[in-house]
Amino acid sequence: MDRFKLGMKTVQHKPLSEKEFDKPQKTGLLGRWKVKLSKSRGRYSPQNTALKTNTYKLKQREIRKLAVNSSPPTEPKALRSMAIDAQLAAYPYHRSLEKIRAAGDIHKPDKEDFAANWKGSSEMAELIASDAGLTLSSEDPGFMYDQETGLTAYVLINPELKEVRLIFGGTTSGLNTGEFLKRSRKNIKFTGKQWQANIKNALGKGIPDSFKQARELTASLLEKMPVTPDGQPFSLKLHGHSKGGAEASYAALSMVPPVEAVCFSSSELNRVALSDIPRENLAKAEEKITHYTISKDLVSNTGRHLRGLAHTGKVITLPAKHAYNSLLDRHDKFTRHIEHYARNAAR
Repeated sequence: MDRFKLGMKTVQHKPLSEKEFDKPQKTGLLGRWKVKLSKSRGRYSPQNTALKTNTYKLKQREIRKLAVNSSPPTEPKALRSMAIDAQLAAYPYHRSLEKIRAAGDIHKPDKEDFAANWKGSSEMAELIASDAGLTLSSEDPGFMYDQETGLTAYVLINPELKEVRLIFGGTTSGLNTGEFLKRSRKNIKFTGKQWQANIKNALGKGIPDSFKQARELTASLLEKMPVTPDGQPFSLKLHGHSKGGAEASYAALSMVPPVEAVCFSSSELNRVALSDIPRENLAKAEEKITHYTISKDLVSNTGRHLRGLAHTGKVITLPAKHAYNSLLDRHDKFTRHIEHYARNAAR
């Protein structure tokens, strides 16, 4: 079977015996939260889901129906959640937990709900990085990367809410943070590979290797999700911006059952990637996948000019803030547009 031609060793998944499953695990950075393999191991394993391939290719008329336009949120709770998710999606660019917490101050409820209390999890990243051929950062908690494919990914955890987020970085993400031009220059080894993936996806020349790695990484994380001492499992949601949003949506819908993904200014998936997703998952995309995009963002609307490209799930288009109205700002400064809308749209 084709193992993506990434030059990495095939991951061997063996069924767990009851004795192995009940074996105590190290608590490490998760404190009182135990990391324990889930009994649904085979349910999400790459052999059963992520490596499933389809020979049927979607027709253009089918592709056009995959995205469902939805109205922007107006309820304070939904607006706050959108703003927090946007900063989570931007985490690969700024790596600032403070920016995530600041987004949580938008329409903050009187009672603390811990919605913005996130931290990087080196322990979770260490459990899954090697499964997808990624290098684990020794400096930034939860950061994994592969310079050969351009993939960057982060694992963040919220113990109070019992949630884990897997975040995929977009073009210009890498070892360095900062504004767009600074990232482009300092992360040049990543950026070149990321643009190759963008072009391959846009032209429909197959599924980029970084997309396949994102799929493998998600399947591995689902196998190793933490549970509380009383056996209550944590939930998983994927995030991404631009190329990272495409990787997140593709990986989320490749799982059986699919997982939730909230993406921002995402690149659309090409016909090959869309055809590779199980049909039953495409039918559930509106329930699982949400894309937020800024009006007239060229990256999120490439499918208007190139055939075979489409989003999956709900697509919510927000107006651009006048102060950041250039074509680049609409895409790169997406968090400013999101937060401006979130602060001013509540009813």
